[in-house]
Formats: sequence, C-alpha cells, structure tokens
Amino acid sequence: EIEGYPALTICHGTPDNLSGNFRLDHDLRVKIMQSLTTHYLLGGHTHHQEVWKYQNKTYLNPGSLGLAIDGIGGRAEFAILHGEKKDWRSKLISISYHVDEFLQDFTAFGLDECGMIFNKAVKKSILTGHNYCYDLVCEAEGLFDMDFQNMTEENCKQVADKLGL
Repeated sequence: EIEGYPALTICHGTPDNLSGNFRLDHDLRVKIMQSLTTHYLLGGHTHHQEVWKYQNKTYLNPGSLGLAIDGIGGRAEFAILHGEKKDWRSKLISISYHVDEFLQDFTAFGLDECGMIFNKAVKKSILTGHNYCYDLVCEAEGLFDMDFQNMTEENCKQVADKLGL
C-alpha cells in the first residue's frame, strides 16, 4: 500500500499459486479477480504483457525483460505505474534489445552446458516470442507419460528434435 492510493496485490502467478497461469485458464482468471480484495492485481509468470479489466478491477502483467512471449521475440517488456488522482494509471512498454549479443553471452557464460536441451528452447523462445519452453515440457510429458523433472536428457533430445530445436 502507498498512502493516498488504492492497495495493490502483487504476485508471481496468482495470489494463491506461484505457478498459476491466467493465460491458460480463463476460469481461474475470473475466479481470482472475483475474490480479489484490492482493485489492482500485478502478476507475472506468463511472460506475456497485458492489462485486463474485470468488474472494476485491473490485472496487469508487465511482461518479461528478456523472454517475452509476444509472438515477435527480441523484446524487453515492462510496465510503469503512475499515481494519479488517488488511482493508478499504467503504461506498458516494449523495446527491442540486442538479441545476438545476449545469445553470445548466454553461450560465453557456459549456460549451454547447464541446461542443454532446455536452453535450446529458451533461445528459440527469445528469438521468436513463442513459448518453446512450455511446448518442450508439454510434449515431453505427453510423449513419455512422466513429470518433466524426471526426464532424461535423451528424452528431451527426442522432443527437441520433434520441435525443431
């Protein structure tokens, strides 16, 4: 809370679930907004920038500074909130950044050896703005009928080949 302005609820996914995902579950979005005790919810997790209004309440997702899921790729996204007349006004900002340099640093710092196949999904997501990380997890879990955390690198490689990573 900031004196003189409406209270904000801030979370990563949803107020009751770190991994809650409004983009994948419209019913969850409505349920959370109906039960929200403030008029503003600032959330994230989806890497998708948006403002959504429901029953005089506002949900704001600032997006992602480096892994924007926007269908474009190579964008850094954020939001600025302005206090105005005891209310909040938001501005969404999306700017391009030097993706090639970022990806060179990604490799130079040894990150390719840490995440291997998953890093390929991250890199392609950065370039395209499509969530290949999500595709990798869903496809792997469906193909091998097990939780992604239990996958072997060989399982992931098969899925990566199928997804063109």
